[in-house]
Amino acid sequence: WSVGQPTQITWDVAGTDIAPVSSDKVDIFLSTDGGSTYPITLATDVPNAGNWSIIVPNHITTIARVMIMSSNGTFFDISDNFHTIQAATGIDDLNSNQSILSYYSNNNIQLSLTKVLKGDYQVSVLNTLGQEVMTKTIHVNTEKENVSIPFNNNANGIYYISIRNNKGLYNAKFYKN
Repeated sequence: WSVGQPTQITWDVAGTDIAPVSSDKVDIFLSTDGGSTYPITLATDVPNAGNWSIIVPNHITTIARVMIMSSNGTFFDISDNFHTIQAATGIDDLNSNQSILSYYSNNNIQLSLTKVLKGDYQVSVLNTLGQEVMTKTIHVNTEKENVSIPFNNNANGIYYISIRNNKGLYNAKFYKN
């Protein structure tokens, strides 16, 4: 799994959505310590349909496990295998002359793109739970482009930014204060 990317979580409903268990909703949790604890909530109160898409949070590990728990607490199941969560790779074809920089200043996300491919880029901002709090498409027209994106309606804290085009993905984090 790559940080900031959508991934499908699947489980066997095994009749838990009908009587006698009758659990129509589940919660999804993540362990980064091999299953000793599950402190990271990936989703809550989602349909017990056997699959749900999440955005992979920024918790790098080689021993992640997922737990599906009935929202009413009547059952749970833990993934049989470990998952690896890795940092996303950079946008393909970046060379030493190209760069993407991001930072937060004056209630705006500031992006500086130098010698990157011209075209559309999808910008997504995730909170520390991996939840997308903002998405925007920007268009790069020149070899050096500075973009300012308003970001003042969110709480102070750490955020993760993903900038994606058809060649790949750039990830970074910033602190809003």
